[in-house]
Amino acid sequence: MTGGPLGPGPADPFGEGLAGSMPSGLPSPASGGTGDWRRRAVRNTVANGLGRAVAIGTSFLLTPLILHTVGTEPFGLWVLLGSIVAYGSLLDLGIGGAVTKYIAEHRARGESSEARSTIAAALRIYLLLGALAGLVGIALAPVVPRAIGVPADLEGLAQATMAVMSIGLGIAIPCTTGLAVLQGLQRWDLAAAIGVAGSLLVAVGTLVALALGWGIVGIAALGIPVPVATLLLAVAAVRRAAPDLAFDPLGGDRATAGRIMGFSWPLFVVDVASRLQSRTDEIVVGVALSLGAVTPYALGRRLATIPQLVARQFAGQLLPRASELAALDERDRLRALYLGGVRVSLAIALPLTGCLLLLAGPILDVWVGPGFESGAPIVVILAVAAVIDLSLWPAAFVLRGIARHHWLAPIALGSGLANLVLSVALARPFGMVGVALGTLLPTMVEAALVHTPYTLHTLGIGARHYMSQALLPALAPLVPMLAVIAVLVRVVPPTSAIAIVALVAVAHLVYGLFYLAAGPAAPERRLARELLASVLGPRRLAGRPGP
Repeated sequence: MTGGPLGPGPADPFGEGLAGSMPSGLPSPASGGTGDWRRRAVRNTVANGLGRAVAIGTSFLLTPLILHTVGTEPFGLWVLLGSIVAYGSLLDLGIGGAVTKYIAEHRARGESSEARSTIAAALRIYLLLGALAGLVGIALAPVVPRAIGVPADLEGLAQATMAVMSIGLGIAIPCTTGLAVLQGLQRWDLAAAIGVAGSLLVAVGTLVALALGWGIVGIAALGIPVPVATLLLAVAAVRRAAPDLAFDPLGGDRATAGRIMGFSWPLFVVDVASRLQSRTDEIVVGVALSLGAVTPYALGRRLATIPQLVARQFAGQLLPRASELAALDERDRLRALYLGGVRVSLAIALPLTGCLLLLAGPILDVWVGPGFESGAPIVVILAVAAVIDLSLWPAAFVLRGIARHHWLAPIALGSGLANLVLSVALARPFGMVGVALGTLLPTMVEAALVHTPYTLHTLGIGARHYMSQALLPALAPLVPMLAVIAVLVRVVPPTSAIAIVALVAVAHLVYGLFYLAAGPAAPERRLARELLASVLGPRRLAGRPGP
């Protein structure tokens, strides 16, 4: 991707160009016109947000119930084994991202037969990889608990839980195909609805498993039927959204499979690095410190990553959109998509991140009860690390969309290995805080010195323009928001769920007002006004000055 830096003016997070109109040429079959894309982006973001809210909400409510029902050590064991088994999901090999990209490209060009071939080839590869993941996990189940020092009285429980988790993983890998296709079709609303159904199934199943006394083995067993159910729902949704597409594991060809693997191998390396950053800490804590320390660390991580998970519901849409724009050779709109994507992603995550920085202790106390205050510093450190990592996601999605993501693999792997080494080195002298710092420090270096400079060079964007259009507009409103909340906590002590929710709501309101007042947020202001007009009616807004 070459070309000079963008000129003055706000970057449009919807990739419509600075003028807000379609360039010359016919709109793609998948993207439709400008207004169609804007409406779809908002619809998808809202649907994704609601779906993620249900997932986070059910997890948030179930976590203290699971913790107090099974006990601290079994809960820590469940988290620890989940972190280990999660490495098996690396056998996804990044194929899901390849499916999303190629489905988006084929739909943009109207290539239905090529899209069907992509789905068939991916599904066939996935079935083989899923079988491998399940068999390897079952074989390692008798060995791993003893290798990581699980107490003798918990070894049998650990072996059974890991075996069940491994079977669930083997089933889940091919079941992701349907959601990847829906994302390529940019039907995130359908994918979100299926995600809600999956979350509710998990919630109901967890309650049943706990009521019947099945413990963590019963909870792990939910990984078997739930992915199958979501796949069936996804297949039905694809047939409704794109009747010309089909799921045929006997179809496809070697050339299509080779193209998928050629695109996906850097994503596999990035996934390895992601696992080192997101799944290794609990293992380090369990081995270097104690099994009991895993629980407060895991609780802190879950809380710290919520803003990142929420913001992903917008950021994930950048991949198929970038693939469309790349297929149409729309370079300026790709740059605008990236800059606006960084700004909006951060704007979604930063208000909640700021609340976590000030209210981590009270939130933990209200959430899981007293005795887990040691997780508060973990929340603060990992929340900062998560939001820095989030600022890199738009680059990853856009560069995947234009097939310029290969150098991200060694960059991410270097950061992941540094994370592992630092976490191990700092665990003994600094405890859980040292492990968290082992995550934060490499993420900061990766973002400031490697990942972002490479992205700006690849897309042809100046560093000053990146700061003025992406970072500063999202960071500046954080200052008045933190000041307001710091004053309010003296008036409204955060000692109850109602008080905390009220403070978080005020924080988002203050942040949103200052954010929308900034110059670079003009596309978001325009969109907000359009949405307001659609709700209130154009007559009620008539005569009011525009933003």
